[in-house]
Amino acid sequence: MKKTTFIFLLIVILWGMVIFYASSRTSRESNSNSKKIITFVLTKTISFTNHVHLTNIDLSDNNVSRMVLIINKPLRKVVHYLIYFILAIFVYLFFYSLGCTRFKLLIFTCLLCFFYSLTDEVHQTRVDGRTGQFLDCIIDTSGAITSSMILFLKKK
Repeated sequence: MKKTTFIFLLIVILWGMVIFYASSRTSRESNSNSKKIITFVLTKTISFTNHVHLTNIDLSDNNVSRMVLIINKPLRKVVHYLIYFILAIFVYLFFYSLGCTRFKLLIFTCLLCFFYSLTDEVHQTRVDGRTGQFLDCIIDTSGAITSSMILFLKKK
């Protein structure tokens, strides 16, 4: 196995482990962390835009909490998309290093990411408070298809 192939395989495995770890967190842990990150980013962003007089948004805890509740679920879906967008890049590069044709790169990458997403959703059914959702699998696969198509359509 070529050195680059081994490195890309290692990156794919490590990224898969990151996904597995994130899916292993309970619903409460995962949701709490998301809300903390959103609260931090939202507060800093609004503070800055208020400071430079672009906005005049009330930063009371109640107001920020309402914004976080509105943003949390759609943002979590965007993160699903992005995580698999990135996974597909790594998988594509792995298959590329094996010398696959462009069409096989596209098909193998999308299929592998789809099947990993399915196994991830099944895995989540065994985690406290989590459920496997086929919609998440579709979102994940959409991210993988998008990055695969970008790479597929890119000229050498």
